[in-house]
This record gives sequence, structure tokens and C-alpha cells, in this order.
Amino acid sequence: MIAGLKKTKNQKVIDLSAFKKAKIYAEDLEKTIISQKDMEKYDPLHAVYIYAQNKISTFVEMLVDLPALTKLTNAYADAEDLYLPSGPPMSPLTKSYFTCWGLFDLCIGSQKETFGTIIIDLCKFLKVDPGLIHVFECIQKSRMGFYVHKGTLDKYVLLGL
Repeated sequence: MIAGLKKTKNQKVIDLSAFKKAKIYAEDLEKTIISQKDMEKYDPLHAVYIYAQNKISTFVEMLVDLPALTKLTNAYADAEDLYLPSGPPMSPLTKSYFTCWGLFDLCIGSQKETFGTIIIDLCKFLKVDPGLIHVFECIQKSRMGFYVHKGTLDKYVLLGL
């Protein structure tokens, strides 16, 4: 994908109408990201997580139709059909949980690429804010999974795999 971006960047002719449409589309997606005012309603760490998940979702939305992402997009759609996050019918998975799993854990290919790893590489190439990239990397290194409640220790819940 980055090779294609480099090729496009070096082209001598620019389709201004396509550029204008893309700009409007990106601005509309940007409106779906949690606002600073709404972030103040949450614990600061949770607010950062919400912002990062909103932001990476917009990146994925902009790239999902690219041929290079067809296998990953199809795998995501197949999983969505199978697990029906937030139902109906009833599903034990919330949309938020499924989205995080689908962006950071669902992988394809020998390189085990996820939407998260692709977006992180793209953000590094585009020199996006390093703080945002760091948050994406932290979420990418985490794992959405099912854990077993093993009891409590004082105010802490003990979890096992």
C-alpha cells in the first residue's frame, strides 16, 4: 500500500475533482471522532482509548475499499456475519469489542497483518503525530480475548486465560 502511495505522490497529473471528494469524505469522517468536550466526561485514559479507536476506525474506513485490503476486509465481514456483534439476534459481543478485535487481532498472511499494523505503518510513513502512533501501537500489542474470572485479591479481579 505504501508503494502505491509513493507512486501516486510522484504522479505529474492530479485529479482535482477526486481530491476534492476525498477531502470532503475525510472531513465527514473526522466529525465522527469524539470531541474534546465529550472526552472530558471520561477517565483520561479511557478518553484516549476512545479517541484512538475512533481515529483508527476513520483511517480504516478511508482505506477499506483498496484492493490491497480485500482479503482482510472480507475476513472482517465474514467474522461480522458469524458473530453478529450487538445482534440481533442476541450476541455476547458489543460492537466496540468486536471492532477492536477486528482492527487489532484479526490477521491475514504470513506477516500476520492487521488493520492496526497497516495503519501504524501508514501513519509512520505519513509522519502522523507520534503520540497517536504510540497509542495505536499500545492497542495493537494488547489482546482482545476471553478471560476466566479466577476470584479477587483485595480490590483486584484475578483473570486467567
